[in-house]
Amino acid sequence: MRRLAEITDKRVASKMLEHVGFPSDAPEPWPARGPPESGSSSRCFDDEPQADDDTPATHVQ
Repeated sequence: MRRLAEITDKRVASKMLEHVGFPSDAPEPWPARGPPESGSSSRCFDDEPQADDDTPATHVQ
């Protein structure tokens, strides 16, 4: 692929995008997320026992 042209006029770009069925305006930004939860409550694996877990760990060998 090679560049054939560069569109710098916003009106021309809008007309071209709308002609082929694409939106010509920018999408709305997503709302901001809250901060990550702090503490040791985040776990990668739900089946891994933790020190405060009362369930004994069983390992199959």
